[in-house]
Amino acid sequence: MQNPGDHRLFPEISKKLKAIFPKESEETWYIEPKTEGKHQTHPKGKIPIKVRNEQSKQRNLRVAGLSGRPTSSSARPQKSSLQTIIAKPVTEEIKGAKVWLQRGRTPWPTVLEKWRLTAPLRFRTLFIHSGEAYINSYLNEWAILEHNSGHELLLEDFNLLWNGRETRLFDKWESFERKTLTIAKKDIKDKLTKVLLKKYKKELNQ
Repeated sequence: MQNPGDHRLFPEISKKLKAIFPKESEETWYIEPKTEGKHQTHPKGKIPIKVRNEQSKQRNLRVAGLSGRPTSSSARPQKSSLQTIIAKPVTEEIKGAKVWLQRGRTPWPTVLEKWRLTAPLRFRTLFIHSGEAYINSYLNEWAILEHNSGHELLLEDFNLLWNGRETRLFDKWESFERKTLTIAKKDIKDKLTKVLLKKYKKELNQ
């Protein structure tokens, strides 16, 4: 089996992602070296960035003497995590962290620390309320999410709730593909999309 980090696989992966997300261009996912000139020595796009980040994470874990793979217990979803976090009292320190995040943007490690600290306050309102209207309100209330690195804050929340599962989609990509196709086959009615799905399924089975 080929290493998923092998950049020779990236063009094919980007084509498959393009089939799943037709509104995105292949260049969103992968730009091969030298495409943008001789000074572009490394591949660009979401796929190479994701792989590089994961490889860097694994290297850091090895340097720290930790295993890159979660244990069976840490891989399981922490069912009580949300309840435990919400049950924590909203202290003055947490309120102060929220105030700081309204304007504070640097240093980024401090942003991440303050963000984690506000989890009880944020989760309490986020999971009690529902609906698109409140989601918009949440995004306005926590404008730090609009930062260029705002996605890292969402990853922090994910890790708080499901620690050890942040790379699950990447690790289980083939299973994700097949399950998604099964759901799509049942729900999609558009003829053009059905043709694309049929073509993609054929490529997947080759």
